[in-house]
Amino acid sequence: MDVIAYLIGYAITYDDYKQEIKTETRSMVYGRKESISRAEFYNAGRSGLNPDFRLTVAVIDYNGETELELDDIRYGIYRTYNVNADYIELYCEKKGGLQP
Repeated sequence: MDVIAYLIGYAITYDDYKQEIKTETRSMVYGRKESISRAEFYNAGRSGLNPDFRLTVAVIDYNGETELELDDIRYGIYRTYNVNADYIELYCEKKGGLQP
């Protein structure tokens, strides 16, 4: 594994008035950054996505997070793929509106 990334998820709690409070959770993971294939780029582009790369991480480290941060840039995770029982690929894109 050659990069350090932060998986970003959200925990939801409720206050005394039953209003939803969304709290960001971050967990550091080690991963392998790889480029995406031409077919992935084409198919994702047809769906309105703008894929950047895929990050392979250990399955045990991924808990359904929807965003990740790599090199101080925040990305959305638009698709996952289980490579085998140990590793999962996270397909990432830059998204407008994601703030660090």
